[in-house]
Amino acid sequence: YYTEDMARDTRTRLDRLHDLRLAITQQRGLELHYQPQIDLASGRLIGAEALIRWRGPDGNFIRPDQFISLAEYSGLIVDLGAWVFQTALRQLREWKGRGLDHIHMAINVSLVQFRDPHFLARLRSALDESGIPPERVELEITESVAMLEADTVIGIL
Repeated sequence: YYTEDMARDTRTRLDRLHDLRLAITQQRGLELHYQPQIDLASGRLIGAEALIRWRGPDGNFIRPDQFISLAEYSGLIVDLGAWVFQTALRQLREWKGRGLDHIHMAINVSLVQFRDPHFLARLRSALDESGIPPERVELEITESVAMLEADTVIGIL
């Protein structure tokens, strides 16, 4: 049976998908926050992890668990991921200009992005544009993603 709750949930999901598409294409409301990575022995900053945040049309943050899966399901994650690469690497270049040229950037990547035939070209383009050496970038994938299609993931890496 189709209930009113199901109709409301479907409408909310479609509205969120529409808003997310606009946020990506118009680059509105998307932000990267950077979680520092510290060497415990020395207390020294060694890197940062780029974490995407989305401020919805009402100005409030939408939790990543409410939009990342939607982006993956719809394929928007490919363009969103490209934006994350470019933005994170620009930030790394800016930090380098401020004397933080030893740190690396960790960026989360989904299986949908790995499956995109242009994934490596997008990543290379972002690296070339930023001038950041590839060894300063860490691609983070979950174990479950790596094990789903291990040969594909290993080949790309």
